[in-house]
Parts: sequence; C-alpha cells; structure tokens
Amino acid sequence: MAGGKTLPIERDAIKEIYRLTGGIARDICKLTNEALIRAVVRKQKIVNKDTVVSAAADAFEEAQ
Repeated sequence: MAGGKTLPIERDAIKEIYRLTGGIARDICKLTNEALIRAVVRKQKIVNKDTVVSAAADAFEEAQ
C-alpha cells in the first residue's frame, strides 16, 4: 500500500475488519495482513469482504 494512490480493500471489507476487530489496532493489523496475504495467493487485485471473513478464522485462531 505504500506509494499507492488507492487502497486495495473494498469499503465493505474495511467495515467488516472494524466489526470483527472492534477497532483494536493490533487485531486490525493482524486481520488485514492475513486478508492481504490471501488476496495475493488468490491473485485478487482487491481484498473483498469474503476474503476478510475467511482470513479472520486464521488470524484469530488462537483466540478460539
């Protein structure tokens, strides 16, 4: 995202990140990182809500 002009994350995905993390910065970073990795693996250009939801299971696995 550094040097980019737009975020590679859809607005609905950002809302879902906030909902799942409660706005806690550490959790936002953890979830966003996992979602970005998944998007790269899936060859997506933009992270969508479905990617965030599926990433949450792995990002917060130890909390379950």
